[in-house]
Amino acid sequence: MIPLHLLLLYAATAQARIAADSAGVCGYQNLSAHLSGVSEIFFGKHNLNHNWTYTSPCFTSPDLEDDEICVFTDLNFAQGRGISVVTSPKRANVITSKRAFRDPEFTRGVNQDLVRTIPAVYEIKELPGKGLGVLATRLIRRGELIMANTASVMADVKSEEGLSEAKFQAMVSAAAESLPAAHRNAVMRLSIHNANTLTDAEIASKVMAINAYSVDDPRDDVADPVKFSTIFPELSRINHACRPNTAYFFDWETMAQYVYAVVDIPPGEELSVTYIDGIVSREERLEKLHVSWGFECSCAQCTLESPQVRASDARIKQIKALVDKLESPGRGNPGMAELLISLYKQEKLWGSLYEGYTFAAIEYNRVGDPWRAMKNAQLAIEHGIPVGGENLTDVVEMRSLAENPWEHWSWNLAA
Repeated sequence: MIPLHLLLLYAATAQARIAADSAGVCGYQNLSAHLSGVSEIFFGKHNLNHNWTYTSPCFTSPDLEDDEICVFTDLNFAQGRGISVVTSPKRANVITSKRAFRDPEFTRGVNQDLVRTIPAVYEIKELPGKGLGVLATRLIRRGELIMANTASVMADVKSEEGLSEAKFQAMVSAAAESLPAAHRNAVMRLSIHNANTLTDAEIASKVMAINAYSVDDPRDDVADPVKFSTIFPELSRINHACRPNTAYFFDWETMAQYVYAVVDIPPGEELSVTYIDGIVSREERLEKLHVSWGFECSCAQCTLESPQVRASDARIKQIKALVDKLESPGRGNPGMAELLISLYKQEKLWGSLYEGYTFAAIEYNRVGDPWRAMKNAQLAIEHGIPVGGENLTDVVEMRSLAENPWEHWSWNLAA
């Protein structure tokens, strides 16, 4: 196995690119001079389907079985924004089969943070007691796209689980440091705790642990799913709320994360996302956020008075019971679905509304009421696209029902 100090050297030489960007010198190339005696297996002698700018030496581990974990960097991705991926050669080929890699023009205009071509609808400001946050600069309508980022650093979950902490830190650090200068700086400036006491490798891995979003490709091999922790610098500036006013989703073809408004957002209001499943009790939310992110949530939902907290927790309990019934064939009815929609609204779970409308469309169609079924199907589409895009499973299903409820599988099932 390649000694750890060589990959640490790789990370250090990649960092040296900060002073050598203009000369076109890269850390990967510098590192290769130090590895002439290492077996070729660690240079990634694999059948790659993409011309990566740099590829690193690879690590193996008994926990990874036959996989090797390497760093792959493409400085030309997304019109020179760049991307680094910590993964196996096999997974790298899955990623580069996406259209964003096959068609360089496909991502043009997606990123607006480093080079802006259209006016922003938000500003990033220092907020009392929160650090940086994102505020709306004008009225943002429900369903409006707010921001989008292509991936910066992607770390295969298998690499984090299969490698030692030191090896994983070294690879993530090298991945971040190998990005173009402006992009690299945006990643490394993201908020972490106790940065003053950490090494550069520890800072990079902490940035990943605290700021990364989880993305997975549902169309990949079910037995070996593709799942990554992924950094999007601009999106990471949006703070948490248990009842957020935005929703996000990842599109594998553009390799980008999109943030949409799920409710009208007035100028001056802070934009928020949720880091957790919000359909749990207040106590469970507070514990999860404290354990995983290290902060005590002070959002509007978590700072309700005790009577309101109890009422909210009761609604959450009822939501779970209703969903359980509506997901079970033959146990639901239109009244249950209508109640679920009402509870989602009462709880300000705007990103879940499309699910309620989907259940309502199915239940009305089951009892032979096509007009209410179509109404709710259209509402499910309207509310679902900002949450998961036009290819979201429920959106596709509701589009079919709205077009012809009589031919839909649910038609008159309760008769």
